Amino acid sequence: MDLFQFRLTNGDEILCEVLDDPDENSPNMVIRNAMLIVTINNPQTGSRIYSFRPWMVYQDQEDYMQLLNTNHILGEAKPDVVLADQYFRAVKSEQEHSEIRAKDMEKRIGEIADKILEYAKTNNVGHTDSDVSNITNVVRFDRNKMH
Repeated sequence: MDLFQFRLTNGDEILCEVLDDPDENSPNMVIRNAMLIVTINNPQTGSRIYSFRPWMVYQDQEDYMQLLNTNHILGEAKPDVVLADQYFRAVKSEQEHSEIRAKDMEKRIGEIADKILEYAKTNNVGHTDSDVSNITNVVRFDRNKMH
């Protein structure tokens, strides 16, 4: 695995794992776990704080890969050991949060599905017999009112 720090033409600075270099047919390289380096300046103290954010939203799974067009790279470097350590911690944290979001979403979808099924049972939804005299889902409109 090759870890690289890139400065892009739009000003973004990212750290990512490079899985495959570009070839003569395409200027794209295959990357994964790309993290944007966010810089926050404190004008009162003159200090800077660096943080990581995912470069692309919902691309934080280990098997997700992206293409980076090398025409948009202004500079590249091997990251410092301290920066690399912080990067790996940030990637791990994002992946853990992604797993939590997935479990939470799965739970919510299950709860919504249960409510829909309960509503359908309670309100006889899905009944397709047109000869039923007790149809409760027909809305009667008052023609004297504007709708």
